[in-house]
Amino acid sequence: MLDIAWNLIKQEQLDFSYLTLFQIIEQYANQKYDYRDNSIELEGVKYYMIETDADNEIWKLSFNRDNRNGDYFSSGDEQKSKGVRANTLYKASCILKFNFYKDDSFLREFGNLNDLRHKIAHEGAKNQVSNKNIQKVLEIIQMIRQ
Repeated sequence: MLDIAWNLIKQEQLDFSYLTLFQIIEQYANQKYDYRDNSIELEGVKYYMIETDADNEIWKLSFNRDNRNGDYFSSGDEQKSKGVRANTLYKASCILKFNFYKDDSFLREFGNLNDLRHKIAHEGAKNQVSNKNIQKVLEIIQMIRQ
């Protein structure tokens, strides 16, 4: 996927290259996050990102709605009704927070990057990606690969 993204960058198709690069992050989060029990494994220990009690689920990150810059997750437990499925933004945010120790500012920025991905993929936005956006996503990929 990196090769495909690089070829798209060379062809100045930044929107498609951005989607391809972002997909690497999404795939990593989906592989690392165990959807069967909502956990991630850190150094051989399983940590639960959603815990269930009698009536609710307790998510380890809180959802923040930001219509202008993109929704994001941040530190703090949040109670939700049972049965709400963790989306890829939640999974990736958990990995960034608990595996790579990123702060809330970073998670908010990641929400912005995810919002841009959404606008391109689902709303048909064109010519929205800058070199800076590509660089930010590449930095996350580099962190994952290390």
